[in-house]
Amino acid sequence: MKNERRIEPAYSVQTAVDAQHSLVVDYELTQDAADNNHLSVIAQQAKTMLNKEELTVCADAGYYDTVDLKTCEDHKITAYVSIPQQKVSKKTNTPTPEYYHDKFTYDPLTDTYDCPQGQTMHYHRTVKKPDGRRMRIYHTGACQQCAVRSVCTTAKKGRSIYRWEEQAVLDRLKQRLAHAPQIASRRKAIIEHVFGTVKKIWGYGALLLRGINTVRSEIALMMLTYNIRRAVNIVGVSALIQYLRTP
Repeated sequence: MKNERRIEPAYSVQTAVDAQHSLVVDYELTQDAADNNHLSVIAQQAKTMLNKEELTVCADAGYYDTVDLKTCEDHKITAYVSIPQQKVSKKTNTPTPEYYHDKFTYDPLTDTYDCPQGQTMHYHRTVKKPDGRRMRIYHTGACQQCAVRSVCTTAKKGRSIYRWEEQAVLDRLKQRLAHAPQIASRRKAIIEHVFGTVKKIWGYGALLLRGINTVRSEIALMMLTYNIRRAVNIVGVSALIQYLRTP
């Protein structure tokens, strides 16, 4: 995994943290360098742990995964996940910001897109991605004579727009982020309270053990210690002992 511009052997700790008290609700140790298929898994675990019918979660752009977001919705989990910026070819620097995907307007009544130049893009065909998503493809023949084609696309057949058949899931995410930006902005304050405490204040910057099974035990002790110390700070030692003694 990347660590301060270096590539190092590492584990990833997926963690669900309570927004009110900064307590660790649940966690999972993985060997995956990327986070983008773990949100629904840890969110469902947290939902079960809290015995809730519904749950609201927020995460950074690293967790943005369209299929995973659909899984969250299917399990009554409302997600606030930052949307990553569109990837642009380093060789051609195309498309330019004025012709990013979100600048193309979709009309659900006609099932068409309007491009920034006012041309209508019609449904062409459907393809299936390796992850199982079915994508509808839209394009227009107007690209051949378009004066701004060079800043929109380098494809020989002109610009194409791909629309996931479950696009409504992503549209709802965009609406949530626009209407409640403060939820996503609080994310760092929630999750970093845990790792800031463990790594910076306690100086626990590296694991002591090796091998995923033994590291799981080390992480379990780390999270238990954090939660106990956090609970002591919130309610005090006496109240915590009394609670633990209550049948």
